[in-house]
Amino acid sequence: MEDAIALRRKIAKLIGYPDFADYILDDRMAKNSANVMAFLERTWARLKKKGRKELRQRARLKNKRTGGIDKTLDAWEWRYYNNQLKKEKYSLDHEKIKEYFPLETVIGGMFDIFGRVLGIKFAPADLPVWHKDVRSYEVKNADGSTAAYFYFDLFPRDGKYKHAACFGLRRGRELADGSYALPAAAIVANFPSPSGDVPPLLKFDDLVTLFHEFGHVTHQILTKARYCKFSGTSVSRDFVEVPSKMLENWAYYGEALKHVSGHYKRPEEKLPDGLIKKLIDTKNMDSGLVYLRQIFFSILDLKYHTAKGKVDTTKLYEKLKKKISLVPMSPGTHPQASFGHLMGGYEAGYYSYLWSELIAADLFSVFEEKGLMDAETGARYRDLILAPGRSYDEAAQVEKFLGRPAAEGAFLKSIDAA
Repeated sequence: MEDAIALRRKIAKLIGYPDFADYILDDRMAKNSANVMAFLERTWARLKKKGRKELRQRARLKNKRTGGIDKTLDAWEWRYYNNQLKKEKYSLDHEKIKEYFPLETVIGGMFDIFGRVLGIKFAPADLPVWHKDVRSYEVKNADGSTAAYFYFDLFPRDGKYKHAACFGLRRGRELADGSYALPAAAIVANFPSPSGDVPPLLKFDDLVTLFHEFGHVTHQILTKARYCKFSGTSVSRDFVEVPSKMLENWAYYGEALKHVSGHYKRPEEKLPDGLIKKLIDTKNMDSGLVYLRQIFFSILDLKYHTAKGKVDTTKLYEKLKKKISLVPMSPGTHPQASFGHLMGGYEAGYYSYLWSELIAADLFSVFEEKGLMDAETGARYRDLILAPGRSYDEAAQVEKFLGRPAAEGAFLKSIDAA
């Protein structure tokens, strides 16, 4: 990693940039490292109080369980006590909850919600597929015209990609004769397969994942970009997660959860209000520590790639870990060796996740005001955020939708840190 950081610094200097971060950020929404650092420090300042409170709660639980021998929560154990506190405070039974989320009910409800919001319908289509489990759809506009094509590949099998992701299969673009090449995309996942008389049942986390990947799908299939290079998700790295994080918000509203639920034995029985409240309450029980950890990684990445000389990646990690995330690094370890993002395309760009989430929360605040199913707001979102791809400046697209530049308020409110 240290060799890579040194080489990246050389690349930036050769091209005329002060450091690698500024080289990378020049064509992204953030524009430069100073803007990113200011954003991260502002958010960090707002989250420290919540994070410290959460840490004290978990430390008290550890003291209770260990007889007060050690008051420090180490990096390798804070998640354990976080999970124990979650069980103790909310007693959520996710095996019970998933009985209310049979896959077909969730898919039907999801298509209905986002179909209404975005003015589209999903009709099963007889298209060539790469496996018998894959299902294909024609995506239709409100006037009946075809907008795109969409595929679901949802169950595990040997040799298949092991995670959940959206894959663009064909990018929308204008053809030489003036017609438009209709885009196609797929969600590839590994949800539970049917088991005897029991249909595939999704855990709540699976549902959130499905909404997330479907957000990427909407970006791909509702593009109207003229050129392939700017089509769909071909946007700035710090904007690409906005539509996916945007759709996750619906998973934390009772109205939406009722719409996508129905007990697999008694379909008319929706997810009970008590369980819905617990799911929503649980969302922010550890948001302070979770986002402080994310800010730590973002600042660490930026410090690595704005350093003027040789970087001792372990010492810098140790220094920033306790200061920013509030949880110390475990002595004698080299955790930066597993920071895969910095070798996988997010170098000087890890902040993008938090940046995108902030914008998504701000965009979603308009739906909160107008209504979760408001078609007029959905049409504006489709036209101003999804359709352009990277044909226009992303910050300008957001400002046009909101009527102002994006701000942190809605995000901080959404994680109970306002």
